[in-house]
Amino acid sequence: MAMSSPTQKYLLAGTACLRFPAETDSISIQLKEAGALPEVGQKNSEVDIVPEEQRLGGTNFSPKCEPAKATFQKYKAKFLFRAWQRKPWYAVYRQAIESESAGLPTVSSCIHRRLPVHLYPEDTYRWTLAFRAMQRYRLQPFPPTHKPYVVFDSTLQSHTDYKERSLTGLIRSNLAALGLTLIYGFPHILGWNAHFPTAIEKHLWRIATVAVTVWGTAMTSIVIGIVVTKKGLGLDVWNREGETPLVASAGLLYLVCACFLLFESLRQLFYLTPAAYQLASWSNYWPYFS
Repeated sequence: MAMSSPTQKYLLAGTACLRFPAETDSISIQLKEAGALPEVGQKNSEVDIVPEEQRLGGTNFSPKCEPAKATFQKYKAKFLFRAWQRKPWYAVYRQAIESESAGLPTVSSCIHRRLPVHLYPEDTYRWTLAFRAMQRYRLQPFPPTHKPYVVFDSTLQSHTDYKERSLTGLIRSNLAALGLTLIYGFPHILGWNAHFPTAIEKHLWRIATVAVTVWGTAMTSIVIGIVVTKKGLGLDVWNREGETPLVASAGLLYLVCACFLLFESLRQLFYLTPAAYQLASWSNYWPYFS
């Protein structure tokens, strides 16, 4: 399941997501009728495998000539896989070289031949276990990789996307977003008529307060509109393709407004009115007996 799960990282409080293709998107299953490829290596061994010309011993798995590609693949790999950790083999860039220059025959429809893929013992062990599981449960081909089967990051967005694909889950997650934004924005409304260093900052404070407070309500309304529209058109409600620009823009707006409120709250401390420095006469506020 982990091999068929794309690697992903949620950003902007779970409103945006970076996704890298799953490992199985870069693995080719060699069928018996296509001819047996020579085996190299075995379970728990470190080995170099030529894509689609060799297969791991004890399996019918071979790296694809053309690995799965992603937009901004190099930058995503650097961001998603920590610098102090070894990158997965399928996230390592493979330089293409001509087949003739390698001195090896060309197979399948590859225009270029790829350099051998280096697998570590944990990779060959994982491949062997996956092959045995596919044989035992008669899985052919690999499970679809459009959604992760193993979600490492627990966020409100990931919970909505993959765990509770039901009307109840959708209502629960949107009510949570609505309630949290109202709770966060209400204290800032109390400072609507507070003293500000400049008039511009006062107006910006009010705009940011309104944006943060109604953000959850607005997003919930948009979600309702999208669901109703897709239902009316007979489309898959849970297919979220094309929503990334909208969600990322909304998340960025919320982040900017929240950061401004935090910055302005600290800035106001340096521009307090003289009344803030007067000692309070507590006897006017607390009952006492004489």
